[in-house]
Amino acid sequence: MPIEIYHRVATGLPNQDLGVMVLQLNSGQVWGQAPNGGAIAAVKAYYGPLPPNQDGVEFETPLPPSYRVPMLGCLQMWSAQSGHAVLVPANPNFAMIPVRFTRVRYVGQLNLQGGVDLQL
Repeated sequence: MPIEIYHRVATGLPNQDLGVMVLQLNSGQVWGQAPNGGAIAAVKAYYGPLPPNQDGVEFETPLPPSYRVPMLGCLQMWSAQSGHAVLVPANPNFAMIPVRFTRVRYVGQLNLQGGVDLQL
């Protein structure tokens, strides 16, 4: 089975800023909270590579998504309730999946002055 690539877009907000990117790289994990209006922690990412003009992270994971939501830009979700992600012991409001990062791009003024664009 081929490895699938997913991405998360950097928003410049505290949950997707440079500090979070460094924590993700060091841990080899991506974390997520319950979606808006939801109660179950889940990691959310988009299917496919990071678009060329967007900051964020691109990764692969051995875990299949719990859900795919095609009408939201092919949003993928790994839910702790489904067993496709695990709750973070120190903070059960978050789910976590193990990943291998394949690209990190933080070049936008909002995300990082000077820029980082790594092909891993």
